[in-house]
Amino acid sequence: MAHRLTLLARIAFAGFAATLLATTAMAQTEPPPQPAAPAGSSGDARNERTDNRPTAPWQDAAFRRLLSPGLETFESDSDFRRYVARTEAARRRWERRFGAITPPPGVRPGIFALQDTPPECGPDDPGCPSEEGQEQGQIIVTGTRISAPVQNVATPVTSITNNQSANVDEGDIVKQIGNYLLVLQDGRIFAVDISGPQLRLADRINVYRNADDDGWYDEMLVEGDRILITSYSYQDEATEIAVFRLDTATGRLSRDGAFLISSEDYYSSDNYATRIVGDRLIIYTPYEADDVTDRSGRPRIRRWMTEAERKELIDGGADEDRDERLAGRAMLSADEIHRPVVPTVDPYVHSVTICDLGEYRADRVPGCRVTAFTGPRQAEMFVTPREVFLWVGAGWAEFDRDWYSERKPCAAGRPDLRNLPPAAVYRVPITASTLGVVGVRGRPFDQFSMDMTDGYFRGLWSVNDATCDIEEQDIPVAFTNIALREFTETYTELRAARHIAVPSLRPGQVRNRFADDWLVYGSGDWGYQAIPEEPPADDTPEKAALRAAERAGSVVVLPVDRPSQAVVVPVGHNVIRIDRVGLDGMIVNGYRDHQGLTMSLIQLGNVPHIATSTTLLGRYESEGRSHAFNSSVGLDGNGLVGVPTIAMPSGRYFWRSETSDVSFASVTGGTTRSITDAGLLVSTTVGREERAPDYECEVSCVDWYGNSRPIFTGGRIFALMETELVEGRLVDGRMTEVQRIDMIAQLPPGREGPVK
Repeated sequence: MAHRLTLLARIAFAGFAATLLATTAMAQTEPPPQPAAPAGSSGDARNERTDNRPTAPWQDAAFRRLLSPGLETFESDSDFRRYVARTEAARRRWERRFGAITPPPGVRPGIFALQDTPPECGPDDPGCPSEEGQEQGQIIVTGTRISAPVQNVATPVTSITNNQSANVDEGDIVKQIGNYLLVLQDGRIFAVDISGPQLRLADRINVYRNADDDGWYDEMLVEGDRILITSYSYQDEATEIAVFRLDTATGRLSRDGAFLISSEDYYSSDNYATRIVGDRLIIYTPYEADDVTDRSGRPRIRRWMTEAERKELIDGGADEDRDERLAGRAMLSADEIHRPVVPTVDPYVHSVTICDLGEYRADRVPGCRVTAFTGPRQAEMFVTPREVFLWVGAGWAEFDRDWYSERKPCAAGRPDLRNLPPAAVYRVPITASTLGVVGVRGRPFDQFSMDMTDGYFRGLWSVNDATCDIEEQDIPVAFTNIALREFTETYTELRAARHIAVPSLRPGQVRNRFADDWLVYGSGDWGYQAIPEEPPADDTPEKAALRAAERAGSVVVLPVDRPSQAVVVPVGHNVIRIDRVGLDGMIVNGYRDHQGLTMSLIQLGNVPHIATSTTLLGRYESEGRSHAFNSSVGLDGNGLVGVPTIAMPSGRYFWRSETSDVSFASVTGGTTRSITDAGLLVSTTVGREERAPDYECEVSCVDWYGNSRPIFTGGRIFALMETELVEGRLVDGRMTEVQRIDMIAQLPPGREGPVK
């Protein structure tokens, strides 16, 4: 998670994108510590040290003595403060001996390493679990929210948001309730009626309450006729959930209160802070342990009140209820914070909050349950309809101080697994109270590195030896299958053999997706380095062929129940996106050359292969988030996919807010699968000032989550492009515009000005 004011300051200071990309990449996947190899291990030569060279901090006994053997909570405030003080004392002793531990400036993600040892049980039975006691079955979510069927269950009907898991809606900038598409833009909600022959702006309302608001209004969720907007306020140092109601008969929007949970900024450049499962709102928030040693610094939940309401409450006299209503209800006591199970130099408290929206009323806060774990700074959350999985592992503070100094190249082969920093995967059931934890070695590339199917938690772990430079060498990767029954209250590390060696990756940014019984992963260049430059003036066919060969990538197709049978599939281009298409297909986007975006369709099955490819000439992907992509594909494999693109590689990074077009491609199933360019819906070339001279963005004017989306609903096709909503129709295989609406060009009927 990254502080966005800091990011913006870095942009202004640096004047170019490299610093921010490196910083946010480090926030997503920070490099691991530099371990010392035990005698006789495969890493002896690689990890040889001088006598005065320290072991990694996470190996130091002073930090390990502070660990709990399992899911135990602190006994009291003084017990928690004592732990924080002892950790700080151990850190100071470490720094006196070996020098201060400071974060490296602007580095790319480091990856972990895996031991190359014979498995203790067959690689195709990695967990060696018995079927007895295994959790089975499916959960039926009965919440009334109207949202898209998601990518893990192919559907030809409606897909609003490209969610990771079925029946788990993720916060984004566009949602649907009944006949209305809802758009979050510029700190405002726009409601567009799509039921009639003409698109109609039914209403528009500011989420923010004044133009001096310093908040970022990022994510929208819907539940029934409720709309929930998640924002972060630096002034309040809190995550705010603003609640609105949509009158489905008229399309009018109205406020229905708001509540705040004190926290640090939840922002991640690839993950999402909020989820809804049925009527349960799920929020992840991190806290520095130092900040929550006192009760005043711990998370509190309070209802947002007007100044008049606050004054009336204050004037009413002192009482316990009044004080709680003003300051908020405490959500977390020290005896509810779990002790660390893996070593950390810089402890954080990672909290998962689950709120029952069925209890929500505008005049009071909802009932929320908070589960908190102490551990290193880095974390990644994955949510299923039944539980939340939270990976917690080493951050920069756990690294040896010479991690970011000049290093020798890594030796060939896989380092010893025992030399890697331990990590924990926590399991938090959504509707039950029984927690569980499992120990692993390695770290997920992102939330898409985790999956849960048929009673097994699956993980793809990045693994490399951080004591050496892996910049130009392949990235070792590990895969694990963990039965849910193995998540217990005792912290038990998986055996080395359970971390199964699977095909390595070329250096670069990793993309990965699960699809039921399959996992597909690959790597490509970082950010806009993925887009090839135009050939030089003195280009020759030989030089062009060499560049193409260097750029040509591949993906690994792995059957999750038979990981030893993973297949490497060459795709002929680099890899910038992997997403599911239908029941048995994966789409892989990338670039062969400067001429445009190539989409390759991978056929999953007994012999995974590229079924077909197409190139969108002169088009380049412009948004990298998972929600930017969307598809509507039927059980027969026929349908459409869409993604935001631009005409030229303009270097549009996620903090910039220019609009994109939306490109579409048709896919067909059956024995002759195909993917073909279906054209695009184009954004206007007229600027905001000309289209709507009275309109002004006052708050949240940086599109951190992007601003363009393909939308499929009720057999219709839409493209959101900043403040325009365009409907299209496929005619003779090409996308044709039907109508569009500019949501900022006019006020909704009955709403008085000014526009802003």
